[in-house]
Amino acid sequence: MLNGKLDLSSVGLFGHSRGGEGVRAAYVLYRDGDPGPSAPDWKTRIPGMTIQGIFEVGPTDFGRSGASGPPLAPPGAVDAQGTAWAVLLPMCDGDVSNLQGVRPFDRMMMSRGNPTEKASPAPKATYSVWGTNHNYYNTEWQTSDSDGCIGSANGALFPPATGSSGQTSAGLSGILAFFRGVLATGTAGGYLPDAIRNFDIPGFGAATTLEFRVARRVVIPAPLKDKNGNCHLVTPLRTDPLNQGATTSFSILLEGTDGTMSGPVNVQDHMVGASLAGPVGMLTYGAPTISPILQTVRIALGDFPNSSGILRRLKGVRFTFDRTASGAIYLANIRFGKTATPPVLPGATSTPLAVDSWPPAPAGRTLRTQGGTFTASITSIRSVASSPARNGASGVEIEISSDRPFPTRDAMLTLQVGRRTFHLSSHPDGDRTRVVFTLGDDEFASIPDGSGASIRFGDSLSEPAVEVGRIVHPR
Repeated sequence: MLNGKLDLSSVGLFGHSRGGEGVRAAYVLYRDGDPGPSAPDWKTRIPGMTIQGIFEVGPTDFGRSGASGPPLAPPGAVDAQGTAWAVLLPMCDGDVSNLQGVRPFDRMMMSRGNPTEKASPAPKATYSVWGTNHNYYNTEWQTSDSDGCIGSANGALFPPATGSSGQTSAGLSGILAFFRGVLATGTAGGYLPDAIRNFDIPGFGAATTLEFRVARRVVIPAPLKDKNGNCHLVTPLRTDPLNQGATTSFSILLEGTDGTMSGPVNVQDHMVGASLAGPVGMLTYGAPTISPILQTVRIALGDFPNSSGILRRLKGVRFTFDRTASGAIYLANIRFGKTATPPVLPGATSTPLAVDSWPPAPAGRTLRTQGGTFTASITSIRSVASSPARNGASGVEIEISSDRPFPTRDAMLTLQVGRRTFHLSSHPDGDRTRVVFTLGDDEFASIPDGSGASIRFGDSLSEPAVEVGRIVHPR
């Protein structure tokens, strides 16, 4: 009944727990073919399908040990080369407690010579959510798998039973942003920068950066023999005693071939929205498990003070441990990459149009949400000769600012002008107090001068709306 009614040219796959590894395996089976005897030819059965991205939550990675195999899955480990991929790691996971879902990320990071990835390079990302367990990312398993969380600032978002709205929100914010980003245009590599920047994904700008991954170290206790001569761990993993403070910091400098050093930068200043803290973990049956997850640090070379001359004769990078009295860290994957800023298309310009002054919406015209109320107003209308949101075509951007961040919901913000509704929007630089709607030139020209505009979540007229001003054409 759905034959011919589904657009399979831009598909996203999502899976939780074993379903995470399941959708990854499904992608590989479709990409490479099923090696099992009498297995169907999936590309013949589903012709023309393009899987633009995969998002996994707390996934397993059994294929790594050969636990999965044909005809149910490809032999050995399965990875997602050739498509965008992200994994969410619940840091109080009592089910997949070793967070084995990070392994595909590490494997793919080390397989840059993979032919599929070279032919169709695509972003990969991993991020951890503190205070979340395994089960409450779905609505069926309503008994907590975790007895609690351990580690400073790793407070549990979940009660013993009946799920967690906070954990659901944490999952939705990542999942929706990812798929909005990778399914934005329906063409390979045509990602929406404002959405995928949440995952700190590089490669969308021209500025070179220094990149590395870092985590605070844990102590692995020496195994002791029990009375039967078997080795076992008598004490759990714990934070290295050298990490006495809540966070660790250090300096990074660039060095030229003549020994000249740049000024230092503080690693904490470049861990956006985070810090080098932890490691944290969870309790299951009273036993703690700590999981040190490597965080990505990305520093534009231009951010190093007094570095302009050094960049032309760069010799190396110096890590100076001068900001924390003591510490123990893991440091890995030091390399140069690209910034995560949106692409600047050739010839892109922005010329302001006339903007009518408009005060904040008066009382009674505020948008009411579960998080309270807010006012918003049009702050600029500008023409853009080459818009990334429109794949390089010209357009008109209408920017609206609010007195507080717009809530994150399953419905997108929409702009209502008369009987017309516009959906193409983004939050510039990740600033959720601002939203920019992009219209085509013809769409903007069709709006009568002086028309009142409002915004709401989704298209339903039952949703509350807030008036934001009038659309004024250039004189």
